[in-house]
Amino acid sequence: MEGQNGLPLGVNLNDARDMICECGGKIFMSGVRFKKLSKIMTGQPQDTIIPIEMYLCTACGVPLQELLPIELQDKKNPLIN
Repeated sequence: MEGQNGLPLGVNLNDARDMICECGGKIFMSGVRFKKLSKIMTGQPQDTIIPIEMYLCTACGVPLQELLPIELQDKKNPLIN
């Protein structure tokens, strides 16, 4: 069952931690990255376009790594994975 804010009953946002960018930013904007998969690989008559939603830090523009698909996460960052 959910409360008015969409959270499970008994959950308080004050108990949740902020997600923070490596630069210290706490505000993110949504963006979309597009990948194109060749029709040869899919067997479809046209290439397939795959939209990938991501959240970019408003301070530095870097995607929030924790919310990216594993294949797109920055492998150089030892804090990820």
